[in-house]
Amino acid sequence: MCNEDTRPNDSMNCSAERPCIDWVPGPWSSCAATCGGGHQFRAIQCMDRRSSVPADEGECDQLDKPRQRQRCANEQPCLRSGDHKYHSSQLQQPQHNRGGQNEVKGYY
Repeated sequence: MCNEDTRPNDSMNCSAERPCIDWVPGPWSSCAATCGGGHQFRAIQCMDRRSSVPADEGECDQLDKPRQRQRCANEQPCLRSGDHKYHSSQLQQPQHNRGGQNEVKGYY
């Protein structure tokens, strides 16, 4: 026997604030780029919330349609092939050269 307390509602109240047929956004995709910006995308579908069945896009308010694309939050610049940056894990201990000055070598 089913528990009456957990039974879903037989009907749904619709209003201007919560229409029965409305846009339902899907999850955002992964960012298309690892640096320098890029975009994320998601599917947006016009749905009848009462039955969870897709509705014709003409039944949803086009002005209320959520964004399908947004910029990623990875705004740090991408390294170009000619860029050389030293990382602390890539530095050797200072070595004395012939002139008596310390020299630090890095690998990239």
